[in-house]
Amino acid sequence: MIYYQPESSTYSRFSHLDKLIHFSLFFIQSLLTSKTIHLYKGNFSFNIFIIILLILTVFGVFTEIQQLYVPFRNFDYYDLLLNILGVLSGVFCVKIFNK
Repeated sequence: MIYYQPESSTYSRFSHLDKLIHFSLFFIQSLLTSKTIHLYKGNFSFNIFIIILLILTVFGVFTEIQQLYVPFRNFDYYDLLLNILGVLSGVFCVKIFNK
């Protein structure tokens, strides 16, 4: 998927499709990770909350930086921001809905 180059017609129909994809992928990843840890531990402490945020945020930063070296890809600060917002949203959803 790293080397996938979308057709130009895809971008003409959905101008910010890549932003939606970035947010969705990191939201789902953090939601599933947080929910799994919550089910396994039974408790969602502040330390675990911070560790999940840090690990997935660092992963989001590295995946965006790697795009500097991949053909047909480029680094974008807005993509990075949406990666982080997706992580925060997913973790907060588990935190809020599992009280």
